[in-house]
Amino acid sequence: MGSTYKTTNLNLNKWAANDCPKRVDFNYDNEIIDEVLGEHIDDSEKHLSIADREYFASPVSIMTYSGNGNTQRTITVPQCSAVFVYRIGASPVEMAGGNVVHNFCYAGYGHIGSSALVITSKTTISVRNYTSYNGEVINLNTNGEDYVVIAMR
Repeated sequence: MGSTYKTTNLNLNKWAANDCPKRVDFNYDNEIIDEVLGEHIDDSEKHLSIADREYFASPVSIMTYSGNGNTQRTITVPQCSAVFVYRIGASPVEMAGGNVVHNFCYAGYGHIGSSALVITSKTTISVRNYTSYNGEVINLNTNGEDYVVIAMR
C-alpha cells in the first residue's frame, strides 16, 4: 500500500502513522526525484540569470567618450578587469613640439598600466592629461578629442 498522503510538487509518498511502506514505494519516489533533478541539472537555462547570460555573452565592451580637457576624469565602463584607451585618429605615440605624446594606455585591475589610466573599481576608470617631469605628454582627455575604450571582463 502506498502512503495516505502525497507531497504537493512531486507527488512523493508522505507517510501517515498507520501506513505500511513497501520497497516499491521508495523506488517510485526515487525514480521521480532522479527524473526531476536530472532534468534540472541538464537545463543550463535555469542555472543562469539574464544578467549572468548577458555578462558571459559579451566578454569585450567597446565605447567612446569625448575629452573634456580636465586634468583627471572618471568614466563609467562595463565591468572589466583590463582596459585599453586610445585617441581616435592619432598614433599611439607621436612627437609634438619636441615632446613624446602618448595617445594610448592600458591598465589591468589590480595592476596600474601607468598613472595616466587607472581602473579605480570594476566599473570605473580614471583617465588623465598631464606632462611628466621629463616632458612626456599623456593625452587621454584632451578637450574635443574622441577616445575609444575597450573594456575586457
